[in-house]
Amino acid sequence: AERRGPSWTARHPDRADQLVIRVTGNGRREYHAVGAPTEANIQRAEKIAADHQAAFDLDTVQGSRVLGATFSVLANSYLENGMKLERLAPSTQDDRTYHLAEDGPILRDLGALRPDQIEVQTILDWWQTFVIDGERSVKTGRNHLDAIAAVFRYATIRGQVQSNPVDAARSTLRSLNRSKAGRAERAASKANPIEADDLGAFVAFSSSWSILGRPPRKMSKREAILIGDIHLLNMLQLDAGLRLGEAFELRWGSVHFGMNPDDTSRRFEIVEACARGKYHGTPKSGRARTVQMSRRLRALLLERHMELGRPGLCERVIVRSDPKPYRQRHFAAVCSMASIGHRTPKDLRDSYGSHLLSMGVSLGWISQQLGHANAHVTAHHYARQIDAAEYRQPLQVGPGEVPADLLAVHVSSTSQNVSRLKEALAEARKP
Repeated sequence: AERRGPSWTARHPDRADQLVIRVTGNGRREYHAVGAPTEANIQRAEKIAADHQAAFDLDTVQGSRVLGATFSVLANSYLENGMKLERLAPSTQDDRTYHLAEDGPILRDLGALRPDQIEVQTILDWWQTFVIDGERSVKTGRNHLDAIAAVFRYATIRGQVQSNPVDAARSTLRSLNRSKAGRAERAASKANPIEADDLGAFVAFSSSWSILGRPPRKMSKREAILIGDIHLLNMLQLDAGLRLGEAFELRWGSVHFGMNPDDTSRRFEIVEACARGKYHGTPKSGRARTVQMSRRLRALLLERHMELGRPGLCERVIVRSDPKPYRQRHFAAVCSMASIGHRTPKDLRDSYGSHLLSMGVSLGWISQQLGHANAHVTAHHYARQIDAAEYRQPLQVGPGEVPADLLAVHVSSTSQNVSRLKEALAEARKP
């Protein structure tokens, strides 16, 4: 650890007394700020220096020279520098930082090993311990495996390892997943659409949320406006297949109503998205797309447009900005009232794709509306609808209708749901 030179401290007088670690090797020089020269920072500096010293300690392994750094050191180097090279989305960077945390399962189990000590069998043993013995989902295991593979790719680029053992491990895991248990688990991990009867109940209770969701006290004007967002969010996902982040970033300038309800040019232009409520950018696919609008969604949006006093083109359609209350409270409340069990907002998007596919709508059209990379992704998620054993007569689109209008015909509330809704509304209207 040392202090910076006089020219640097002259430019940054507020950090002149801070300690830094200078690492020189392979023709490069790197500086790592430690902080003020306190006892804790000096100990931290010694640990960092020891880790970097290990990184430049060369060993001879099978006749080839590789850096003897531990996997933990490589992971930290990847987090500092490697993710920038991959140009990852901010949400993916958050995931990698979480998966490669010092107290996480990856570095806890593999961090002390050198990269040349991590072989295919090591990865498979880790998978057995973390996923199978730990009773975690395959998706969780794959997310962690992606982080391990990313560190090895970065180390390969820097010439610190010769090969990536994760590739061979994945091939072995795929062969194991071809078993009966593996096929069952893969089927369970695919799209989870809501059945037509349950969806009818959900839409009925969602459309009445302006009454059912009212607090017992008198609402403010803003609360009355915000309460209208819930049903609109539900229908944007169900009738247009939008992702939740896309629905939150939808602007009125991207909503084209058409000349009248029979004008099939009514559509959305999906050009923005807000991942996890904090990362604003392009949609998940990285490109804009056009989504056709159903008649009932058009009517709902026109009513909302008038209710908000004809907002400007740059104003967001959804007034609320934080998706967390919707995901955790409001959506769950509608599901509870409709008695359809535990669901997630993504199930509405899955219902859009699954039900339209089961009604005979073209796979390519659905793929384009959902914003998938290609039709193979859509087929993978909705394989159960494609592989249906019984032939289904495709539903016909009427004059002035678009395929999304078929959902309103396919999903209807039963008499039992209607009676339950009337009882709920009567109870909510009581003083």
